Amino acid sequence: MMKQASGGKPAKKRWKAISGACIAIMAFAMLRLTLWSGNGNTAVYNELRKAAAPVSTTVIRFSPTLTPTPTFTPTPTLAPTPTPTPVDDGIRPSDRTIDFEALFERNPDIIGWLSVPGTEIDYPLLKSADNAEYLEYDVDGDENVAGAIFMDMGNDSGFSDRNTVIYGHNMKNGTMFAGLHQFEDKEFFYKNREIKLYTPAGMRTYEVIAAYPVSNRNILYGMDYADDDVWEAYVEDIYGNKDRSANLLKKQIGEHDQIVSLSTCVRGESKQRYLVQGLLRRDSD
Repeated sequence: MMKQASGGKPAKKRWKAISGACIAIMAFAMLRLTLWSGNGNTAVYNELRKAAAPVSTTVIRFSPTLTPTPTFTPTPTLAPTPTPTPVDDGIRPSDRTIDFEALFERNPDIIGWLSVPGTEIDYPLLKSADNAEYLEYDVDGDENVAGAIFMDMGNDSGFSDRNTVIYGHNMKNGTMFAGLHQFEDKEFFYKNREIKLYTPAGMRTYEVIAAYPVSNRNILYGMDYADDDVWEAYVEDIYGNKDRSANLLKKQIGEHDQIVSLSTCVRGESKQRYLVQGLLRRDSD
């Protein structure tokens, strides 16, 4: 039976307050699941992939309006107000069709679909008000050791944040986010360059720029990426941290850029996570 929807987005203070507890729960669960070699929820997600279907097109109709009678009252000439150039949101027409209406009916916590070409990662993306929920519950809300792929509860469901964090288990049978560890191989890293996020609005494509291990501390906890100084320092740390092995593709990352961070655990290392990060592609790139 499906679990009930988790409700609205929690206040920032709330998720920060419980983030420490979630980190501990996630660390324990992820370490245990690296040793799991069963099929987990493979059948559930294989069935979901077959649900890809044409999405119906909504026709927007406009009511006719009357053209107002022109007036000839002279108006003063004003200097034009400069209009800021809008930032490209990176949304493009999708290269596959997914029946999001059916997915939302199945579970309203689904906010999109995530695919990493070159790996087996191809899953619905969920979000809950509690990061611990989808560690051991699948897309249907059923208890399952492999859990689901889910966005950090502190992120915006509309992918508007500078750093969107997505979690998944490192399953021993190769499912869920186990495929992220393929990026440890330098040749694989440079040949597989994309992360794709699908939503009803379209597709966002991210260029893989970094893959490296980090501590198991929640990378959103206490980090206000909306602060330009914090954001700049974080970007510098991605490229400038000499204390970790990493595959990196040097890119200029500015104040309007956005990255996605895919996070999974490291087998046998309870205090580490493995990140694969992508930079959102825009027309100017």
